[in-house]
Amino acid sequence: MKTGTLPRIILTAFAVASLSVAGAQQWVVQNKDQTRPNPNEQDITGSYNSTVALPFSGYNEINWTSGTGSDATRFVVEYSIDGLQFQTAAEQVATGNTSSYTVKHYTQSNEPLLYRIRSVNSAGKSATSRNFMVDGVPLAPLRIITNTTNSNVLNVNSNWPINRVNIFSLDGTQVLARDLNGQREFIPIAIPDLGKGMYIVHFLGDGWKHSEKILIP
Repeated sequence: MKTGTLPRIILTAFAVASLSVAGAQQWVVQNKDQTRPNPNEQDITGSYNSTVALPFSGYNEINWTSGTGSDATRFVVEYSIDGLQFQTAAEQVATGNTSSYTVKHYTQSNEPLLYRIRSVNSAGKSATSRNFMVDGVPLAPLRIITNTTNSNVLNVNSNWPINRVNIFSLDGTQVLARDLNGQREFIPIAIPDLGKGMYIVHFLGDGWKHSEKILIP
């Protein structure tokens, strides 16, 4: 371990997000009820070839393409602020002549949002896509709080559950890999005694990732 004055951690940040595509008609749901799929439901046939959320003024545009063989009769677009509880943002009736869909989720939320698509067939069975972030939005799902008393701890405050954290030096050397097992809100993360320089901290969650740069002078 080093002796003397512990180095300060200086923080800069950059966000990581999603991708793009698709188009079709929409139906926006007025009553946004709590919707969590029944764990006893069986998945219907089919999958999602792409899912993306694009930001616009006053709303997010949700695009997706369903996989071949889907027997879905409708799609439910769901969103979450905390990565745990999901609410309905919009619904779209499935049509036989297209596999690409678009709906608008009107929102004034200042919080980063996670989305997912739930397809439902005529028997009421459903299948849910992986979570996905809004593309290109600078709203970070977490922030690192600089700790001036103990430089061997990263204090993280996260809206969404974090599954894993990795720290790399700029030459690509991994200096830390730790499972956080879905922890969220305030998380103190013990880090090794690092040399001076810039490091990149990667956070991984369910359907999302985010990176921060830290500098140890």
